This record gives sequence, C-alpha cells and structure tokens, in this order.
Amino acid sequence: MAEVKNLTDRLVSIRKNDGRTWHLPPKFLGEIDDALIMNNAQVKKLEERHVISVQSAKEETAPVKQPTKQKTVSGKPSKT
Repeated sequence: MAEVKNLTDRLVSIRKNDGRTWHLPPKFLGEIDDALIMNNAQVKKLEERHVISVQSAKEETAPVKQPTKQKTVSGKPSKT
C-alpha cells in the first residue's frame, strides 16, 4: 500500500492504472494499492511538481501480548 497526500488547497484528480479516476480533496491523505499508481506518468509528474506526495504506507503489526501473571488472592485462613 502507498499513502498519497494532496499537498495543495485545490482538488486533484489522478487517473489510476485501472482506468478509474481518483479525486483527492485539498490536504487529503489516503491509502491506495501500489499497483494502481506504479509506473504512472501522471503521478510522477504531480509528485515532481509537489502537488502530491507518495510514500510507502507503514503497515502496523499488532503488538504481541505478553502473558500476564495472575495474582492469587489469599483470603483469611479458614478456622477448622
């Protein structure tokens, strides 16, 4: 996945590799599949003109849960 951000104060339209158009509102940040914008001349041109920025999205992994120690509750000793 890639993060695409509109750096301008106007609407930017991008023609993706699948033929559909993606309209980015001003200052919008969104994720898109790399294959839809890879080797795209329009995306490269917009990036060179600082209209958009494209960065690799950092996929967050879920933190591994550490086993917790269970506390034993010791009650009052029983009188028998």
